[in-house]
Amino acid sequence: MLWLFFGLSTLGMGLLRPWAMFFRQTGNPPRSCRFFGGFDLHEKKIAFGELAEKLPTMAFLLKNPKLVSFWRYANIVVYKTYANLKSENEKTYLGCIWWIVEPIINTAVFYIVFTQILKNRQPNFTVFLYIGMVAYGYFSTAILTGANAIVLNAGIMQQIYMPKIVFVVISMCNLTWKFLFSLVVLFPLLWLAHMSISWTYLALPLILFLQFWMVLGISMVLSTIIPYFPDGRTVLNTFVSTFIWFSGVFYTIKSVPKQLQTIFYINPAAVIIEAYRSVLIHNEWPTWSHFAFFFPVGIFFWMIGWYILQKIDRKVTKINM
Repeated sequence: MLWLFFGLSTLGMGLLRPWAMFFRQTGNPPRSCRFFGGFDLHEKKIAFGELAEKLPTMAFLLKNPKLVSFWRYANIVVYKTYANLKSENEKTYLGCIWWIVEPIINTAVFYIVFTQILKNRQPNFTVFLYIGMVAYGYFSTAILTGANAIVLNAGIMQQIYMPKIVFVVISMCNLTWKFLFSLVVLFPLLWLAHMSISWTYLALPLILFLQFWMVLGISMVLSTIIPYFPDGRTVLNTFVSTFIWFSGVFYTIKSVPKQLQTIFYINPAAVIIEAYRSVLIHNEWPTWSHFAFFFPVGIFFWMIGWYILQKIDRKVTKINM
């Protein structure tokens, strides 16, 4: 299975290389960033556009000044996400292909350790491990970059005012696109491993949304702490690198002793990974009851993060970061 994994990866890199070059050479912003109207950072003006005013579903937004203010920055979120991805793509020869290569390398290393040294004989362990590595990679990297979003964009904040939540959302959108891109290898691999596509695949967008919702809420809260507590970055890095061993990346939660399973089910990363595996490997619907705890928790983090970000919105730029 491992040689098949590498063969498929090499084929995918060859097919995606022309697209990467096109992405690198394209200079115009995507149409989606013009969908909400234009903006000019030099003049420090934001154009809302007429679309939101014409859509009946957006009428309720127009009654809330804070929501209107955030909606006006939606075009910046889209364009800045595109600009960041394009900039990162231009810094290396392979460009966006590295978004696939990195999880492949990590998976290969752990595959060798667990199958050749620890003699793990779990069926379809390559697919099992790749799903865990990609899902946890999204979870950990999103929290780290989201927590540091304000610090990393301190220079922009000194030049022009933007709500600080915008920077957190941009970092999350960047990583979400990379996560979707890394799934390019996974689906052909599932097909070659004789895992059929089923109706349970319809659950994937909802799982991704819940994952995005939860991680964004956590990142919003952490982004308000790091500017005032720089040592938090070291603490967070240590936590994320250790937490992988308690998130079911290398094993199933069902293999854990029953008295400890409850602890794992309050770990959002473990629940998300198990949900992806249920859908992609076993063609089963996720256990939605496990998400019942995380959706209200996500709302709680959103409320706390939004409140604190509003309070420090003008003050945080005065900190020496």
